[in-house]
Amino acid sequence: MAALAALVALAAGLSACGSDEPTGTVPTASGSASPSDSASAEPASDWKTAELEGMQFKAPPDWAVSLEDGVSYVMSSPKDELGYRAGRGIFNAGSALALSTDELAETSRDSVIGDYSKVERLQDVKFGGTTFFHIRGSGEAQTYDLYGALLGDIEVSVAWSFNPDLATREQIDTWINQVMPTFKSEG
Repeated sequence: MAALAALVALAAGLSACGSDEPTGTVPTASGSASPSDSASAEPASDWKTAELEGMQFKAPPDWAVSLEDGVSYVMSSPKDELGYRAGRGIFNAGSALALSTDELAETSRDSVIGDYSKVERLQDVKFGGTTFFHIRGSGEAQTYDLYGALLGDIEVSVAWSFNPDLATREQIDTWINQVMPTFKSEG
């Protein structure tokens, strides 16, 4: 119950900020300095860690985090009152084939598979000082949010999917905002 109360408080706080979009900072297009990353406290020691290739995300204690086939982490949202998880993020990191974040975003957008009525690239955001592209797709059975970045010769991505019958867009963005700002890289 305490975890649910904290989640409700977080959702209320985020909606009070006037934005239900993920809250990393938006890189500036001009030559002016980029805004600093959104202020976020270091996650508590009981948060679960997903780490690949020196890239790391943390998820709250009520999430399920597991390494799948030694190559991807699955970070599943908390269970609802009926014991269902509304969705998950699949975190991957590995050798990059793209030469830039824009090329990676274009390739990723063109290779989205699924029954989505609309797939579009949204404004880039910063997490942990790193610029991530953001691609969103919407469908009847599943939502899709893909965040990706290129760090040297390493490509990092988190593909989020949620069942829209189990979660609202606001809840989905709240969950994504719990994990994405925790991004850290060794380099």
